[in-house]
Amino acid sequence: MIGFLRGNLLSFSEENLLIDVAGVGYEVCVTASVIKKLGSIGETVELAIYTDVKETSISLFGFNEQMEKKAFMLLKKVNGVGPRLAFAVVSHMRPAELFSALGTGDHRALQRVPGVGKKLAERLVVELKEQVGVLAIEAMDVPLSKQVAVSKNSLRETEQAFLQNKSMDAVLALEALGFSYDQARSAVQKAVQDNSAAKPELVADSGELVRLSLANL
Repeated sequence: MIGFLRGNLLSFSEENLLIDVAGVGYEVCVTASVIKKLGSIGETVELAIYTDVKETSISLFGFNEQMEKKAFMLLKKVNGVGPRLAFAVVSHMRPAELFSALGTGDHRALQRVPGVGKKLAERLVVELKEQVGVLAIEAMDVPLSKQVAVSKNSLRETEQAFLQNKSMDAVLALEALGFSYDQARSAVQKAVQDNSAAKPELVADSGELVRLSLANL
């Protein structure tokens, strides 16, 4: 299976790229964010790839970053969501927007994606809501060149008392999803304040804390 491609851009359309990799031309269906960040013809392109193999065809789906691919793979777990529909969702919603919608149960945001109706949006939330926080935590360790770098060393020493253990992990995970440090810190702080008494077991779990914090963003 092809999981990554680096090559020279030969041509592109609204949804597809043709990439020359060592003399072989790969046609790749790509997200809107990939098209938006394209350079000129002949420049180097790097893509995370999902290879969809069927009896009659092999299709390549390309992503700007591993988090886009992880979001795509998460959506594909839902019954009735195939590669094309999962790809449409990821192409219309940035990972941060998608995870926020799933984590907070925002059905309307999901329904803005062509092909996603009310029933499917509700099913996506029900089946994926609990997995959003875990995926965000994993994002902190994704080693792709275009992934936004997140470093614990960037945290100010004066804030170490607040950003301890699970809270720190949650802030860094939200940063990895694309939120600013200040947005992430404020959201996590509010989630801790609102839930530490009534739901201490959730606040103590990094993934659940991320999910609770998404409601504050």
